[in-house]
Amino acid sequence: MHKVNIHLSKLIFDKNFDRQVNSSIAYHNDFPWESLYEQLKSAKTPLTYSIYNDDPLEAFEDFSSNFLIIEAAGGVVKNNSGQILMIYRLGKWDLPKGKMEPGEDERSTALREVEEECGISSLRITDENSRISFHTYEINGTPILKKTYWFKMHSNEKEFIAQAEEGIEKVCWVSKGPELQEKLNNSFQIIRDLLI
Repeated sequence: MHKVNIHLSKLIFDKNFDRQVNSSIAYHNDFPWESLYEQLKSAKTPLTYSIYNDDPLEAFEDFSSNFLIIEAAGGVVKNNSGQILMIYRLGKWDLPKGKMEPGEDERSTALREVEEECGISSLRITDENSRISFHTYEINGTPILKKTYWFKMHSNEKEFIAQAEEGIEKVCWVSKGPELQEKLNNSFQIIRDLLI
């Protein structure tokens, strides 16, 4: 199953009809992706739509063909106390991540981006199995589908240097519970999905 975050909304690709979502639609040739994308992109409240098909990957690949695909990688970094490393960028709390460089693999990208965005060096991946997320946005009218590989990581660094040229204003450890919930209230759905 693939899930794509589109602004406030979510598009799920699955084999089965789903009664738990706002709308469950059967995939077919000449599917009206553009109108569905515009509807989800402009929704004022979160919507969840499911596209079902015997081969959900076929439907997802058809949807993806309407976008420029950008691959990125990042980390869900924890310390010995179980706190999560978060960054504050462009008015939102986020996790460190960034685009893959030519010839770079997901693991190397994730380590490099976390190190660069947070100014840390003692960092290690604790789980080689990455989790993948998808979200859409636009640059100069071009629709982008970003595929991000997320790795679990560990660090105990206490001092950070926020990468200002990337718009990062703050880097800090965040404790689970009310502090994390407060940050997630001013974050992106994709980050909430990863951390909750």
